[in-house]
Amino acid sequence: MITATLNEIADMFGVSIQAIGKLHKADVVVKIARGQYDVAESCKRYIALLRRRSDAPSLTEARASLAREKAALAKLQRQEAEGRVAPVEQFSMIAEQMIVAARTKFLALPAKLASKFGMVSNAVELQAMAKTEVHEILHELAQLPVVVDQRMGLGGRGRVSTNAKGLMERGSGE
Repeated sequence: MITATLNEIADMFGVSIQAIGKLHKADVVVKIARGQYDVAESCKRYIALLRRRSDAPSLTEARASLAREKAALAKLQRQEAEGRVAPVEQFSMIAEQMIVAARTKFLALPAKLASKFGMVSNAVELQAMAKTEVHEILHELAQLPVVVDQRMGLGGRGRVSTNAKGLMERGSGE
């Protein structure tokens, strides 16, 4: 076992004698006798301490990260106030209501077509009739109004009704 004095350990680590005292209290520097320190074990522990410290973000980095997060939140709140973004809950409620309305209308389609089936003489007419009914459903869905409760902000809860405006253009395949 190689030993060193307090001054020698301080020189090796490039720190003051007071810092070695603090490192000893933190169980980093290993004292084996009065004025004698275990060089190998102290070096191992000091290197481990330096590695842990280098992995942790510095105070400056933490402050910069906090400032970036605050700026991102402010930007998101501004975009929400401008109506450019909406909370996920709001979007989910609108999408769910649109899907329910579309599902209801399309599930009623076979019965509606069956009542008109006797008037059709060939497959081309049936296809044209089905296409017309689908377009009519899409047009009805596009006319659904949107009502968004303005109290629904980030993390808030509000009431939303659907507006499928543009669904006919996006969903008709034409």
